[in-house]
Amino acid sequence: MWFTENGANRLGRIARDGRITKFNLPDDNSGPTGIIGRDDGQLFYGLFNLSEIGYVDLAAAQPTPTPTPTGGLPTATPGYAMCPGDCNGDGSVTIDELLVAVNIALGSAPYSACVNADADGDGSVLINDLIVAVNVALVGCLP
Repeated sequence: MWFTENGANRLGRIARDGRITKFNLPDDNSGPTGIIGRDDGQLFYGLFNLSEIGYVDLAAAQPTPTPTPTGGLPTATPGYAMCPGDCNGDGSVTIDELLVAVNIALGSAPYSACVNADADGDGSVLINDLIVAVNVALVGCLP
């Protein structure tokens, strides 16, 4: 799963095994936002502060060294009420739960597979819901 870090001026990805890799963008303070990949290996992203669209060939992308977390993704204390993306209600969001949310958004899994993937409660799982779930996976659930 790919994501943008607007304030840090980076793109990032979360591998299926939970490894997080980050890629610095060449233009300072470009404000990366929105992201889409193509089957030819190119990844396009919006550069909000520059009013441009950037792209990178994934085969040529070199990751910025980032420590790999040990022990998996951060988890919250059980009993936390706000936990978008937490399909099984255990107080944390895992890679497997993020993949379920993505599959709901793509239409290849039913909404009922993870109702908590719908962060805004509008009855659908869209990109904004996925972004919230990824953030929760990275920092934990809110009380």
